[in-house]
Amino acid sequence: MESPPSASFSQAVGSDPLSEAMDWVDNLRSNNVSPIKKTPEKVKQILIDRGLAVPSLSMIHIFEDNKGALSIAKFGNFNKKSRQIRVSVHFITDLIKKNVINVVKIDTNNNVTDIFTKSLGKVKFVKHRES
Repeated sequence: MESPPSASFSQAVGSDPLSEAMDWVDNLRSNNVSPIKKTPEKVKQILIDRGLAVPSLSMIHIFEDNKGALSIAKFGNFNKKSRQIRVSVHFITDLIKKNVINVVKIDTNNNVTDIFTKSLGKVKFVKHRES
C-alpha cells in the first residue's frame, strides 16, 4: 500500500534507517567500541534490508575534480592546509586500498555533481540537468 504524499520517510519504509544506524553507533560508543570501522558496513546493510540500496558486486567509482581531495583520498597526504581534517574521517583511503572504491580524476566541466554544490550559469546548469 502506498503512503500518502504527506507521509514521512519513516512511515513509508517502516522505520527511519538513519535513526536506526545512529542508534547502532550510539550503542557501540556506550560500549566503548569504535564505530568508525564498522559504521559503513552497518549503514549499507540497513539500506539494503530496507530496499533502499542494492548490494554492489563491482567496485564503486567516485569521480572527483579536486586534486587536493583526490590526493588525500588516495594517499592520505596531509599538509598545512589539511591538518584540520580528523584522521578518523580518512576511512576512504582504507577502502581504496581494499579495492572497495576507486577515486577517479574527472574534468571539472564534466562533473555533474556540480549542480548540487556550485552556483552555475545557465549553460552549465542546463548541461548538468540534462546529464
